[in-house]
Amino acid sequence: MKIHPVVDVLLALSISLSLRGQQVGQGAGEGGQSAPTTFKQEIEHKIALFEDAVRKKEANHTADGKLGRLYSQLGLLYEDVGLWGRSEFAFERAVSLFRQDGTSNAELATAIADMGAMHNAIGKMRESEKEEQEALEIRKTLHDELQVARSLGDLAALSVAEQKYERARDFAQQALAEFSADPKAQPFDLITARYALALAYCHLKEYAQAIPLLAKAVEDAKDKMQSQLTVGFGEFLLGYAYWRSGDLTSASGHLEEGIAGMKLQLGWGHPSYLNALGYYAKFLRETGRVEMAKAAEHEIRRAETVVDVRSLGIRAAANGFDGLR
Repeated sequence: MKIHPVVDVLLALSISLSLRGQQVGQGAGEGGQSAPTTFKQEIEHKIALFEDAVRKKEANHTADGKLGRLYSQLGLLYEDVGLWGRSEFAFERAVSLFRQDGTSNAELATAIADMGAMHNAIGKMRESEKEEQEALEIRKTLHDELQVARSLGDLAALSVAEQKYERARDFAQQALAEFSADPKAQPFDLITARYALALAYCHLKEYAQAIPLLAKAVEDAKDKMQSQLTVGFGEFLLGYAYWRSGDLTSASGHLEEGIAGMKLQLGWGHPSYLNALGYYAKFLRETGRVEMAKAAEHEIRRAETVVDVRSLGIRAAANGFDGLR
């Protein structure tokens, strides 16, 4: 059974599927509308709000910086639902506007970094490397250690995608050390840095190093993030680390909970969920639960008849699970 190349769940987290759920939408005007109940509905709802806000601001010749913020958020939202061409355009527009504005290098760096993460996901590695490095250099000139650490985290994610796992480990270690020491760091910073470092360790087959990092990240995600996706990814990766370390008993519950959380947030046809489900099916077969494995494999085949994951234009190397054995 083929495991599909998908957007790296870690990268998706790093560009804030969960954190943006708390931030995106502020300033666009919710208008008292009831909140959508699924992740996809929520993102589509926010896209509509931001597109409307952009049209109005463009018509009113709003200042470059303010308009740039709207385009930045649109870039993130488009990325969340795989609208890569729109995402790229929105980020390019945001970066251009921030450069013209010239008053907010911090926001310019963030837009460049987010564009770099998006280019990573679609396989434009040269562009991604250039953008992440530029964002890092800008942040260094601002002497903002928290933002520098976030750039190091972005470079860790990029290095995982490039299969440069020692480099990924080193960047993630630096980022985690800074986040741990900085009282301004957000829970999401620490959680994603631990996920990045643990994923690098898993690729290096250093599972004993990954397990405590993942356990802490999952605990914090449950207590502080209130996101099934953030928790689900961590649970799944924790289960994977236990599995590959030989602790099949501990692996089982974490893999099952992780799959359930990802399915709840992403939906049964999402390629990231299907990719994780493929690994889970392998685990089920390995542990003798053949009928459950067949059911998982059937779900994947059924989804393949409906969802053309190749149409998303996502490359295999961007998948944080790609290369795990």
